[in-house]
Amino acid sequence: MLGLTKRPDSLDLFTETDMNKYYAQQELLADVYSTTNVTKYREHVTEVLDRVCDRIKRLNGTKASLMEWMHIIVLECIGEVTFSEGPPKYLDEGSDFGVIEGTLWGRWQWWSVLGLYPRLAVLTQVWPSIFIPIATVFTGLSFPREKSPVPLIPWVVSRIQAMVQSSNEVKTAMPETNLINQLLNANKIDSDLKLDYIKNISRTNFLAGHATMTASVTGCVAGIASRRDLQSQFEIKCRKPEVALENLCQDPLVHASINEGLRLYAGTGANLDRRVPTGGISLHGFYIPGGTDIGTSSAILQTNKKIFGQDAAEFRPERWLSKESSQLSKLDTVNLIWGEPHRRCPGQNLALMLIEMIVPRLFREFDIQVQGPDNLLATAPPFFTTSITGYSVRFLPKSH
Repeated sequence: MLGLTKRPDSLDLFTETDMNKYYAQQELLADVYSTTNVTKYREHVTEVLDRVCDRIKRLNGTKASLMEWMHIIVLECIGEVTFSEGPPKYLDEGSDFGVIEGTLWGRWQWWSVLGLYPRLAVLTQVWPSIFIPIATVFTGLSFPREKSPVPLIPWVVSRIQAMVQSSNEVKTAMPETNLINQLLNANKIDSDLKLDYIKNISRTNFLAGHATMTASVTGCVAGIASRRDLQSQFEIKCRKPEVALENLCQDPLVHASINEGLRLYAGTGANLDRRVPTGGISLHGFYIPGGTDIGTSSAILQTNKKIFGQDAAEFRPERWLSKESSQLSKLDTVNLIWGEPHRRCPGQNLALMLIEMIVPRLFREFDIQVQGPDNLLATAPPFFTTSITGYSVRFLPKSH
């Protein structure tokens, strides 16, 4: 549906159906989004997390929204790597102004209903000022408006435009202190990496990344804190003074706990449909005609008891610590956290680096108490993202 309104020569890695073009565009972005390159920003992220932890300490252990604070932290980190700054006011005021649990989740609910009427959905993209009000009447649901003093989408667009303009005004390379500057420098060397491509991937990098990463970080923290035995072990691992923060993810338990959070709270919970090619296909004895839209929900697949066992709905990192290589290979093969082999999330390496820095740092600095429903999955509506809601958190001074 989203792909129906895009321009012929654009970059949209979600909906691109020309696979030759898709692979060519991925190749243009590969160096900047590689593991080797994104890890260069670890020092920047560490400085951001220093500021974040200082701000959290000013909460003095008062109860706060878990998801809201994870969202604030993600905004600061992904903003630093993308723009060399996070959006103003969010961290200072200790609020995301209802963006994640109010505006964003509300919009995904709205789009989920509107998706039943594809033509109307397309019209709301082409002429939003006319057709969003019509769709609101048609569906009976109001379109959630952002109430933040610094609305995210306009802020992101303005930052990208300003950075592109600055790059255009100079012929020399920009300081490579963030991903956009790196992409803009690459554009000066290789004209195939068009400015429109850079604008699109930069918007996607931030606007898709902040929501999906918030879902994952929230799930990791809540899952670890839901088991006192696990949390104690996790804290011991994270609080070893001789281990640098960026190396903590190499510990098997830390790595397994993050994997488990990503499994249960997938960045994308909705089907990312693909169209069956002309001639159709046969899968496991079923014939599917050409032109049929098919997809698999990662949120459903990754809680499948036939794959992950009868405890598939439980937060149990131990499943990733199996000594049987065949079992681990099976878990990795069916894992759709980052998409399937031919269609991977372009920001996978960046997101994983940030998650592996944020979660251990929080447990290194604080005794974390999370309160909410006993069943973590019960509050996770599988819209575009699958994220738990309604949990509170206390960040207390660490006891050991």
